[in-house]
Amino acid sequence: MEQAQVEELYRVLDQASQLLAEDLDSSYLEALIEICEDVLQKNIQVENDQPSANVATRLKTLLNGINLAKYSDDEIRRGIGLAYLRAVQVDNIQATHHQTPDSIATLVAYIVAKMVKPGVKVDILDPTVGIGNLLAMVANYLKANNQLGNVTGVEIDDTLLALTGISFDLQHINGNLIEGDAREVELPAADFVVADIPVVHHLETVGADNQIISAANQALKPAGVAVYVVPSNILETTTTVDFLGALTQAVYVQGIIKFAPSTFKNEKAAKALLIVQRHGGHAQQVEQVLLAQVPALKSKEALPQFFIELDQWITTL
Repeated sequence: MEQAQVEELYRVLDQASQLLAEDLDSSYLEALIEICEDVLQKNIQVENDQPSANVATRLKTLLNGINLAKYSDDEIRRGIGLAYLRAVQVDNIQATHHQTPDSIATLVAYIVAKMVKPGVKVDILDPTVGIGNLLAMVANYLKANNQLGNVTGVEIDDTLLALTGISFDLQHINGNLIEGDAREVELPAADFVVADIPVVHHLETVGADNQIISAANQALKPAGVAVYVVPSNILETTTTVDFLGALTQAVYVQGIIKFAPSTFKNEKAAKALLIVQRHGGHAQQVEQVLLAQVPALKSKEALPQFFIELDQWITTL
C-alpha cells in the first residue's frame, strides 16, 4: 500500500510538472519546485498571466487529487525523490547532483538512530545536502522517536536548495538551510554529520572531497559522529596515507561499511560508509574497527546476521 501511495503522488507531481514546464518553457526541475509550492499552499500561483488560464485550471484539477493528510512524511520524501529522478532524466542534470539512493540512506539513518540514546535530542548537519534525501531520511527516523533537535543542510546550488526547502516543509522538517560551499561557510556544531561526499578525480582514481570532510569533522561536537557516503575505494587510492593522516588529527576512524557490488549498476560508482568520531568527551578508538560489507538484499540469512553484528559494534562506541 505504501509503494502505491508513493507512486500515486509521483504521478501527479510528474504530470503537473510536465504541464507547467511546457507552458512556462522552463526546466522540469524549476516546474517541480513550483508545483510542490502549489501543493503546500493549496493554491496555483499565477504571476503575469503565467501559467495560462487553461493550464492553471488543469493544474488545479490535478493537484486537488493530492490529499497531503493521507501521506506519511516518508511517502512525501519518496514521491518527491522519484520526481527528482525524472528531472535528472528530462533536464540531463549532471551526475554530481544525483540523490543518495534509499538503499544507502536507510542504512545511514539506521546507524544514527541506533546511536542516539532514548530521550535525547540531537543536532544533525548535512554539509552537502543536495535535494535533502539523505538528511530527510535521518530526520524522519529521529523525529518519529522524538529525538530530533536542530537540522541543518548546506548546498551550493540554489535550485537544489529550493527543492530541499519545499520538500522539508511538506515533510514537517523544521530545517535551517544554508546556501554556500561547506568548505567556506560557518558550519553549526552538530552531534551527527551525515553526508554524501562529492567525488574528486586524481589522475586515474576517484576519491572523496577531503576538504568537505575536514570542514564537517570540525563542526562535530566532542565525541560527535559522522557517517559519510564515500567511494568504496576510500582506502585503496594513492592518496590514502595523506587522507588518513589528515583525518585522524581530529577524529577516530571507527568503521567502514561497503555495499554489495550488486547494489550498483557500475562498479566504479560503488559506495561505502566511512564512520568517524570526533576526539573529546567519552570518545576513544574502538578496539576493533568495523570493516564490513552489507550482504545482497536477496541474502536472507546473511543480512540479519549483518545487523546483529552492526548493533553489537555500535554498543562499543
